[in-house]
Amino acid sequence: MFPHEVWNKKKGSSGDFIINNFNKQEELPMHAVIPYYNLNAEQKKGIISANQKLYKKPPKKKRHLYSTIYKLSEEPGYIEVDLVEHNGGNSKGEFIYTLCGVDVKTYWVFLRPLKNKARVWTIEALDDIINSSPFTVYHIHSDNGSEFINIHLLEYCRERGIRFTRSREHASNGNPHVENRNMVVVRRYVGYARYDTEKELKVLKELYYYIELRHNFFIPTMRLITKEKVGKKYKRVYETKTPYQRIIEDPSVPELIKEALMEFKKKLDIVKINKTIIKLYNQLEKTHRKKEVNP
Repeated sequence: MFPHEVWNKKKGSSGDFIINNFNKQEELPMHAVIPYYNLNAEQKKGIISANQKLYKKPPKKKRHLYSTIYKLSEEPGYIEVDLVEHNGGNSKGEFIYTLCGVDVKTYWVFLRPLKNKARVWTIEALDDIINSSPFTVYHIHSDNGSEFINIHLLEYCRERGIRFTRSREHASNGNPHVENRNMVVVRRYVGYARYDTEKELKVLKELYYYIELRHNFFIPTMRLITKEKVGKKYKRVYETKTPYQRIIEDPSVPELIKEALMEFKKKLDIVKINKTIIKLYNQLEKTHRKKEVNP
């Protein structure tokens, strides 16, 4: 311990110190007698270098979950996930969440309603997404919410050989694709009302199934292909295709999966899907109104 670390400020005086544990003042170094703020630059430098030799910095803790910056995915399977709250402007109590997942390469969307944001429902929904995906999921990227950043989900991904990363802290636009889909495929269909009952959860499950069909097979999305600087401006080139088309054209997806998707699409009718979505939304709104009348 350095002598200046055992100084005790003398009561009733300013700037004077009593040196403890030392009998002879002349044996002490200069900085033990004179306060630090009275030393010159060379003396301060000597104290700092002595401290650096004696006291080593503690080693940095290893991060169990790495934060990454978005990079353009080369094949399907890189999924961004996020939770959308349905609290109606009041975050008290329990309410339903929507787990929204988007594949960065194809823009294939996944929607799963959760009873609340407990880890058991989050892992169950992610497991359903991975098992129902038309391509192999090899990477999951989330924000810094506690529903995702926990040891249970990390172990789940490790057991299945899935890389799990998070967005950078205090950095905007960490999950650009899924944040865009939150508005397009969730808020525009179910709005901002509060949903917190089993009946509403049941209707949402069915509604999301048809929303997935509509957007994955029939609604094209714009995807940035190239971006280059021309003078003071940027020139961007976009590709407009449906997620289904991107999967069919992707060479990394097995032919058996492509054939199954093509056969499934032949059975779909966009007119019937749109009518079913309207019907289910009206049913959801009716259920919500009944709950407000008879809470």
